[in-house]
Amino acid sequence: MRGGKYPYVYVDGIYLRRNWDGEFENVSILVALGVNEDGYREVIGAGEGMKEDKASWLLFLQWLTGRGLAGVRLIVADKCLGMLDAASEVFHRQSTSAVLSTSTAMCFQSPHAAR
Repeated sequence: MRGGKYPYVYVDGIYLRRNWDGEFENVSILVALGVNEDGYREVIGAGEGMKEDKASWLLFLQWLTGRGLAGVRLIVADKCLGMLDAASEVFHRQSTSAVLSTSTAMCFQSPHAAR
């Protein structure tokens, strides 16, 4: 993240299976993609070992704002209630109306893709 404004931010938690010295375990990763003011998408952050609860989303979003995330007008996410609460707290919104719940797959579609 270059410290600019990202009006649109897509967030999601993904779960992966990791092999560490022959031991398998599930790990979760919180990921954020931002669309900058020029309309370009960038990966602006990822955090391993977190869950999709309010405490984890709160730490992750605070970490992003501490790194310079600013100008957020819309957050696109799945229906994770913990993320909704954390986003309202971090971005000081009275409601979660600026958080759009949608399919993450839509975040990666080209705006000019055939529909």
